[in-house]
Amino acid sequence: MKQPNPTRPNPTQPNIQACNGDWATKLICKNEQGSLAWWSVALFWPFLSGNVLVWYIKHCFRKEDIANEVAAGLWVGRYPLAIKSGDKRFLELIQKDLVCVVDLTVEFPLKTSFVGTAVYHSCPSLDRLMSTPTALAKLAVNLLALRRSSSDGTKQAMYVHCANGHGRSALVAAMVLIMNNECNDFEHAKVVMRENRPGIKWQQHQEAVAKCSLLEAQASVKLVPANE
Repeated sequence: MKQPNPTRPNPTQPNIQACNGDWATKLICKNEQGSLAWWSVALFWPFLSGNVLVWYIKHCFRKEDIANEVAAGLWVGRYPLAIKSGDKRFLELIQKDLVCVVDLTVEFPLKTSFVGTAVYHSCPSLDRLMSTPTALAKLAVNLLALRRSSSDGTKQAMYVHCANGHGRSALVAAMVLIMNNECNDFEHAKVVMRENRPGIKWQQHQEAVAKCSLLEAQASVKLVPANE
C-alpha cells in the first residue's frame, strides 16, 4: 500500500497562508486606527467605490438587521454605514452601552461617529478571507478579557462587524464564545448564533484560519478547549 507523502500538501485541506487576507491589508494600507492611506484610496478608488456601491444596493433590498445579539452582550453585524434598525435595543446600545467595536474589514474606513468613545480594534482582511492567525489570536484574547472583566457578571457590550455580518465577524465571535466555554466548537457556535442571526455563514478556509488562531489564543492564555 502506497504511503502518503508527508511533504506533499493535502488538496482537501485549505492553505492557511493563502487564506489569510494580510496581503490585502498591506496593499490597501488600512492602519490600526481604521484609516486608509490617501494614496491607497486614490489608487484603489475603482475597487473601493465599486465595492461600496454593490454592498449598498445589496443591503437596500436585503431584509436583515444591521446587527443581532448572538450571545449576551455580544453583537455581530455589518458595517454601520447607515445606523438604522428596527431593534430599539441596538439603537440604545450604540447610544450609551457600547464599550468595544471590532472592525474586520479592509474595504471600509472607520466610522468615527458610530464608534464614539468605545474601544476600537481593527483586524482587517478582504471579504471571504481572514487576517493572520497571530493577529486574530491577539484580538480574541483581548475580547475574552473584556468579556470577563465585569465585576457583577454582566457581559460588556461589544460589536463585531465585517462587511455583511456573516463570515469574518461571526468567526471572531465564535472564537470568543469557545474560549469562554459558552460553546463547544465552531459548529456549535454557528448553531447558537444563527438563532438570532440566521444569515451567519462562513467558508471552510476561513474556519481553518480561525481554528489555527483559536489554538494560538488558547495557548497564550493557557486555556483548555471547552470540548475536551
